[in-house]
Amino acid sequence: MELEKTTPSAFLIAAMATCLAVVLVLLALPHDRYIRFQQIAAESVHYLRIKWIFERIHFDREPIDIAFIGTSHTQSGIDGARLESRLALNGSTAHVVNFAIPHLGRDIEFLVARELLENRPVKTLIIELQETESRAPHPGFQRLGSVTDILSAPLLINTDLFTTLSHLPLRELQLAYASLFPANAGLQSAFLQDHYEGHHWNDTYQLHGIPKPRTSHPDPAVFSRQVSQLRAEQQEKENLARHFDALPLGHNLLYRYNEIYLDKIVNLAHQHGAEVKFLYLPVFGATSPPRAYGHLGVAGELLDPRTTLRSEALWLNGDHLNYYGANTLTDWVADQLSTKPTSAGNNL
Repeated sequence: MELEKTTPSAFLIAAMATCLAVVLVLLALPHDRYIRFQQIAAESVHYLRIKWIFERIHFDREPIDIAFIGTSHTQSGIDGARLESRLALNGSTAHVVNFAIPHLGRDIEFLVARELLENRPVKTLIIELQETESRAPHPGFQRLGSVTDILSAPLLINTDLFTTLSHLPLRELQLAYASLFPANAGLQSAFLQDHYEGHHWNDTYQLHGIPKPRTSHPDPAVFSRQVSQLRAEQQEKENLARHFDALPLGHNLLYRYNEIYLDKIVNLAHQHGAEVKFLYLPVFGATSPPRAYGHLGVAGELLDPRTTLRSEALWLNGDHLNYYGANTLTDWVADQLSTKPTSAGNNL
């Protein structure tokens, strides 16, 4: 009996249908969310604290009254334990946690804020602002977000869309395997108290995974070049943004991706009864207010410590504070949040 030949078009359709079915099966594979937070934390020293963030929210019953989210500016600039002690001296008792993650990108900050607000009562959420929002997603979003998070992200203004989608099926397969065999992936099947950092993850004196203390002062010449370069980059972004501001779009498409997530964070906080404040941490000597605060002003108070951080001795480089700057900033924030602020001490 002669077999019926398959036409090229039929073969192509069958191959595409098979590929689609395989992708859908991979996307539907279940995995442990704790494994997902652990896996990204194991990928880079910059993501180490992500595992701890999940643990602090879900396994540590110490209250979380004041939470910070932001970038490495907040990570290396706010000492949660010191802030708690300063608030107590000022007569304001509160439990403080710094949930900042390095790198710009509001999408991953939204994931952290949602994990926190949907699982723990929070009185105040303090959100870091810089001069302008990032144009691109956070590089860790494609590894920390759920399938639903990734597929529901903005499309037309998502600069990482195709990269994220192409990596998603394999990521889900890896997470499913790691959930079944966590030891083989070097991960924990359950929370281990002996491996837990504690109530506070402090990177102000020394970044976890990087042995050099953050106690040095910048070389004046090097620092000047860093600041000049950062200001030039910022000016280029502003010049480009003005062209989009002039378009009748109702908003600036350059920063729309991250502004969408910033608005989602604010709205989620208000839905859960948390007060919102914004902490402005731009590069050294910045003279412009944060662009995003133009439409966020009604959402919460802006904490602006620029005049307190004018000394170059408080900075490690052009846009990150050193240990002494972190102490100064932490004490200043405590005074802003206190009912009875005290005078700032000498942190140099």
